[in-house]
Amino acid sequence: LYSMPWKVKDYKLNEQFQQAPKELTRQGATVSIQDVVLEEEWTKPPEYLREADLISLMDKFGIGTDASIPMHIQTNVDRGYCMVCGPSEDEYSGAPGPRIFDGKGKGKGKGKGGKDSQQPRPSSRHMVPTGLGLAVCEGMRSILPEMVDSKLRAGMEGQMKQIADGLM
Repeated sequence: LYSMPWKVKDYKLNEQFQQAPKELTRQGATVSIQDVVLEEEWTKPPEYLREADLISLMDKFGIGTDASIPMHIQTNVDRGYCMVCGPSEDEYSGAPGPRIFDGKGKGKGKGKGGKDSQQPRPSSRHMVPTGLGLAVCEGMRSILPEMVDSKLRAGMEGQMKQIADGLM
């Protein structure tokens, strides 16, 4: 859960525990087993962060406004720090899904996802870091760790709002 804190709510652990019969949840309770099924599965790499989850996290930490968050994401795509991809086609490979937007050009004209496009709309949009994006993050983290801390950015945004409101 540490590597994917945004997924905690999907597990619904509290709801599952509350649905168990009360006699099974008390200490020392005995349970008779009626059937055992063995299923073989392989571990899967975590999915890439969905764009909607990134927006929720930015909002939670006070980074950006409703108007500026899409621009922040677009700037990162344009600079080559990440790509926006659909869900992975092979859930066990860890490979990103098909690329949705490459940051080049504007609008949704022919062949760019507009009404003449042949590509179906993906079920979700995932933020996939590039080698450059990972290198920049790691470099900043090793040289000046405060720069990659969400609290610093949120504090700066708060000060900018105070200046805009005439309080500073």
